Amino acid sequence: MPFLANDKLDPARSHGDLLVTISSYHEDLNLFALRQLMRATRRDLALRWMLDGYNRRTDTSERGAGVRNLMGFVDGTANLQTEQEVMDRFVWIGPDAGEPEWAVGGSYHVVRVIRMFVEFWDRTRLSEQEALIGRRKDTGAPLDGAAETDVPDYAADPDGAVTPLTAHIRLANPRTPETEDSLLFRRGVNFSRGFDADGQLDQGLAFVSFQRRLAQFLDTTARLAGEPLEEYLEPQGGGFYVALPGVSEDSGDYLGRRLVEL
Repeated sequence: MPFLANDKLDPARSHGDLLVTISSYHEDLNLFALRQLMRATRRDLALRWMLDGYNRRTDTSERGAGVRNLMGFVDGTANLQTEQEVMDRFVWIGPDAGEPEWAVGGSYHVVRVIRMFVEFWDRTRLSEQEALIGRRKDTGAPLDGAAETDVPDYAADPDGAVTPLTAHIRLANPRTPETEDSLLFRRGVNFSRGFDADGQLDQGLAFVSFQRRLAQFLDTTARLAGEPLEEYLEPQGGGFYVALPGVSEDSGDYLGRRLVEL
């Protein structure tokens, strides 16, 4: 993962050869699964970094994100839907992508461990928080809408009188034909690592995205460079990976076979 805007990457919490994500409804299940993986791979693998994260659904609406980040805002609204046509266009690496054959059917997998300066954020006025994000804190609705799933109408607000031109959601997804190809399939995972040496809470978001081309993520990040929200954020770790293609129904297939048997 190259240096990107506002980065302060900790080498001890970045990169690595293999990314493993373990998820369940209970933390103890994740820990036991991790221990079994470590027991079976101890000859070949050693932990480089680890992050304990969590999500708690706040609603069950069909199209809403349903989770909040530690800034208190709904996180993940306007995500890609999982219809096959959408996934083929934006998420899965295709045979025409110029990538090795073993990667076709997989996806570029980005992880960004982002520290949030939550004490500073909590001292910021609600109106300023909403202007920085571009959404209402209570409902998740865009500033020109009434519900979380309402689509902001930037064309009707060219000067940013309602949704500031520097609002996070407007920079991340300007909703223009020129930026449509940089959409991401994403999720966020909250984390809390206690506190740092200065007595400040060490909390934030592990931003995770999947995309057909890394340029989708890099173009989005370039639009966000210098945004006012940066004052409250500091990317500190993570990495770029490739999510392997799935396993076929062939009895001899296994995860990563095309890569291992090159």
